[in-house]
Amino acid sequence: MKNRQHCSHIPWKNLLCLSLLVFFSLFLSAQEIADRILAVVNGDVITQTDIQVYEYFLLIDLELFDSTKKQILDQFIDQKLVLQRTDLEISVSEMDLEKRFHQIEERLSPDKIKDRLVKLGMKREDLLVYLRESLLFDRIIFLKFEKDVFVSLAEIEAFYDQDYIPERKRLGLKIPSMLDIVEEIETSVKRKKIENKAADWMRDLRKDADIKLFDE
Repeated sequence: MKNRQHCSHIPWKNLLCLSLLVFFSLFLSAQEIADRILAVVNGDVITQTDIQVYEYFLLIDLELFDSTKKQILDQFIDQKLVLQRTDLEISVSEMDLEKRFHQIEERLSPDKIKDRLVKLGMKREDLLVYLRESLLFDRIIFLKFEKDVFVSLAEIEAFYDQDYIPERKRLGLKIPSMLDIVEEIETSVKRKKIENKAADWMRDLRKDADIKLFDE
């Protein structure tokens, strides 16, 4: 009698194990779908999470804030190509990372950053990896083309009045005098000019690259 009772429980245990296996398989599949591959650039994978990080934490050009995912992906591909092909020895210090992180906190807020990290299943340290790559990309482009770019005082004044002040007002931030941030403004104007020159270079990089795109 005991043997029959014992044996009668075995199918239920097997069924429970099978159910758990199915559940975890579906859970893992859902995770893979959520973080699907969007592109492969010379063997380096770009996922949906990569694009979301750049979108959520404003690591993209201001002009792309209202753009499509395709445009953001294109910029990420350019960044991958530049980081892969550069022969410049450039580093990013912890101080540089913290400064960049603080800039994001100014634009968003500590609570929003925390919420978005949780949504992506990330920690602060994970975000810093993306910040480091973003800073490296900016510096490579800047160093490669800065000697070919000149910025006039009139251009600095125009950027301050037409871009810097409106953006600070929109974010509700204090507006410093132009004299206090003239070097920062000059760098921003120079970077914009450099981006135009860098676009031709990145088009050439794409010609020699192995880029595979996947449907979203």
